[in-house]
Amino acid sequence: MQAESKKSGPISFQVILEEVQPSLFCRHDPLGKLFLKAFPRNIWSVVAFAFVLYSLVMIGGGSMLSIIYERSGIKFLSLFDSRELPVAIFAYLVTAPLIWLFYTWQPRGISEAFHQLYKNGVIGQARDTQMQSRFILRDFWKKRWFWLSLVIVVVGLFLWLYGIFYFYNPFSFGENEYWWMINPFYFWAIWIPFVFINLYMMVWVIFRQIAATMAFTYVFRRFRVKPKLLHPDKCNGLAPVGDYAIRSASIAVFFGFWIFVFTTYPMLFGQRINLKIDTILLFAIYVIAVPSLLLPPVMEAHKAMVEAKNDLLKDLAEQIRTLLMETNAERVLLSKDLLLELERRYELVRKEYRTWPFRPLSIKGFGVSAVMPILSTGISYLIDLYIRR
Repeated sequence: MQAESKKSGPISFQVILEEVQPSLFCRHDPLGKLFLKAFPRNIWSVVAFAFVLYSLVMIGGGSMLSIIYERSGIKFLSLFDSRELPVAIFAYLVTAPLIWLFYTWQPRGISEAFHQLYKNGVIGQARDTQMQSRFILRDFWKKRWFWLSLVIVVVGLFLWLYGIFYFYNPFSFGENEYWWMINPFYFWAIWIPFVFINLYMMVWVIFRQIAATMAFTYVFRRFRVKPKLLHPDKCNGLAPVGDYAIRSASIAVFFGFWIFVFTTYPMLFGQRINLKIDTILLFAIYVIAVPSLLLPPVMEAHKAMVEAKNDLLKDLAEQIRTLLMETNAERVLLSKDLLLELERRYELVRKEYRTWPFRPLSIKGFGVSAVMPILSTGISYLIDLYIRR
């Protein structure tokens, strides 16, 4: 009966906090559920686990294959090739552990952002007291998301296989075969699963980002905000939303640096910069991905902050106008100090009430990082043109 009355009454932010647990964002994601159980507290342990796993399976396995098949006299691109080894280390020992870390952190990060908002006391009463207690994400997660993730991974695998076997790859460095495809069992049973599990993770990162955006949008549309003036986070207590958005978009920035490496690495071995239609398309995707990950989670918070600031400024302005319209000389003298105080408050609110939930230093640092892959590639392209004049 108590649960039924709770469902029929108006929703509160505490009800949403009970819903927004990490497990909600791993619903129908068996790997995500496994990671929640395997790494319940210290998510950095997943980096160590992934590093050791890929060291053994990829670097260790690749070393054994390269040694065995080189002795057989077969021509292929060995893992020990000075052109291949740095790429392999970056892909398997840097990129993969970071994807695993982000995949593991994200459900916890979303939940933590909501709990920090509650702790900061910036979420007020519901705008509509008749709003019923039905949280939008209860109906969002369906089994179809799991099947969709598998379809995307399979399609991605087929497209990748088509590109590898039918198009020139500058990373082959003139060889017809690679160390990871020389042995069919290793290629299909080990290498493919360990590479494309990262695509599966990235698909679920996108799904969760959609869910997080829906959750933040729901909260800021249905609850009033209570910005905290001069809060230490320098955005009136709403920094948890901006912090989550910046961390989410950081995976896109890392993707941008990977494109930079993919584009410019052949230059180190005397080849032309790998700036073709496919890499240009990747940069176009990057330019779209960064704002797409950064802005949607914070847009409703931005609107709510603007509304709260404007409402307070309008209230102060109305009080100032009322005093300025006073014509009684005695009352004018008495209201002089009050007028000065209201003007001081108006300026304080205008300057200190933020309209975006981003910490100033964090968003500036993120902006610089986001521009660097494109800027670095542009400089490399000019260098390549100069050298080959």
